[in-house]
Amino acid sequence: MLETKLTNCAILLYQWLLPRVSVNSKLTVDLQDFQAWSAEFREKPYNYAEILEAIQKRSEEHTLNSSHDQISYA
Repeated sequence: MLETKLTNCAILLYQWLLPRVSVNSKLTVDLQDFQAWSAEFREKPYNYAEILEAIQKRSEEHTLNSSHDQISYA
């Protein structure tokens, strides 16, 4: 089985989302909230390109579904 190499951003994003959404529900998130939260663990927050790449990686491994403004668990 091939494993997807997840970025630290993808791992943190998933940990940040877990308490915010229940199974099979959709969530609209403000990426600035995630940036502020991630800055607590890093010298600077993740930028939008890093966050969008993290969402894409999680979508590829089927742990998240994303649309323009919503994220849901697969």
